[in-house]
Amino acid sequence: LPEDVAALQCPTDEIIVATPHDSAFPRAIYNGAEVVEQRLDGDPLDASVARTPDGYDIEITAKAYARDVFCMVDKVDPNATIDGGMATLLPGESVTWHVASESDAEPARFTDSMVLRTANDLRTRH
Repeated sequence: LPEDVAALQCPTDEIIVATPHDSAFPRAIYNGAEVVEQRLDGDPLDASVARTPDGYDIEITAKAYARDVFCMVDKVDPNATIDGGMATLLPGESVTWHVASESDAEPARFTDSMVLRTANDLRTRH
């Protein structure tokens, strides 16, 4: 990267996002500071859950930079699986993950703060 781009003015408040022109490579995000040093929003997500015939769909939208979003579905249903892993979302971006589950759990349990997590949580608990 050109030096004027790579030299962050305030590493705790800035990131660098590199987006390729085609789909041959994924987007890359450079965080200028470790999670516990970044000024991350403590409530970066809006999320909703809908039942499906074979489980649940979780729709997650970032209100702010959400670093390393993940959902620990096994806390709701030990036999559940999720088709997504970890995602980092920029403000306004969304992801929908499908949870395969035979449980009859209340859908909102999948968005509980101890189930749907982000690395932002580390900063707000530090």
